[in-house]
Amino acid sequence: LRHQRSNAILLTGYQAEGSGGRLLLDEGKLRIFGNITPIDLDVEQFSLSNHAGQKELTSFARACAPRHVVIFHADQDGREALSSIFAEEMKVHLPTNRVEILLE
Repeated sequence: LRHQRSNAILLTGYQAEGSGGRLLLDEGKLRIFGNITPIDLDVEQFSLSNHAGQKELTSFARACAPRHVVIFHADQDGREALSSIFAEEMKVHLPTNRVEILLE
């Protein structure tokens, strides 16, 4: 993929010093199989937080207008609060570990 100029690399969030993402942003290079390799593609960084509040989460979900929303990686109270907000607008799934969800 790196040989096709129509491709790009989009990085989200912070790229720590010494990481591959930081090397790519700063120098346009990546370590591939131990070799420093030039990457001749457009590289963009987007500042997206991995931690959003209820207002940001609900605004984002509503803007996407999905038929389903899957809520995970939150405490039970947070999951239930978001579930009640979305219940009339979309199908809400609150999965537990090892449970499959079929989205139709």
